Amino acid sequence: MPLIQSPPLLHLAVAALVAYVLGALPFAYGVSRSRGVNIFEVGSGQAGATNVFRHVGAKFAAIVFFGDIAKGALAILFGIWLGLTGAWLLVPALATTMGHWNSIFTGFKGGDGVATGVGIALVLAPFAVAIPMAIAAFVLWRWHRTSHPTLWGGLAGFAAFLALSQASWAGVDAGVFAGITVICAAILLHSVVYHRRRAAGVGGRMRAEDAENDEPGSEDGELVEERQR
Repeated sequence: MPLIQSPPLLHLAVAALVAYVLGALPFAYGVSRSRGVNIFEVGSGQAGATNVFRHVGAKFAAIVFFGDIAKGALAILFGIWLGLTGAWLLVPALATTMGHWNSIFTGFKGGDGVATGVGIALVLAPFAVAIPMAIAAFVLWRWHRTSHPTLWGGLAGFAAFLALSQASWAGVDAGVFAGITVICAAILLHSVVYHRRRAAGVGGRMRAEDAENDEPGSEDGELVEERQR
């Protein structure tokens, strides 16, 4: 929607602040800690439903998934309650996404934000998101044992959204469409960059450990020297 009238700056600031705090609520971290697991130290190292599913359990992953969806939806609904309309609702949408990525409650660590993005989109464009959400859920379920199931599910759902949002019956305004597209693309890019950095970090630590074990003063190094003699 066009930015016909700018809302009061205070309303924008309050909407952004509340949205950030909502996005920062660490459902994945809290649920996993209640089961004795630090979600940032296992699996992908991200606070998301997929990582919780793999290392804590399915029912706990469901709590995280719907909790993260609720964060995104409530952030937009609060903005609407404050009087924000159209493309101005993208302010709380971006803020809650940033909160999920960099939570003040977990040392500015978080997750991909796919479920939070779903909650945002469900309020901004419900008719254009329902079917893509079902497609993403199917892909996530069908390929949940792959390396990055959330990423593949998000890509499938995003592609479906791009197609369906062009239909007149979906009722998606051009401004909202552009905003959702940017947010979804940012979430997917964040996921790709994070996983690449983590893979590079893990690989670097393994090489460093191997080099340390091969040093002459180490136990493995002494075994190598003894074999050479």
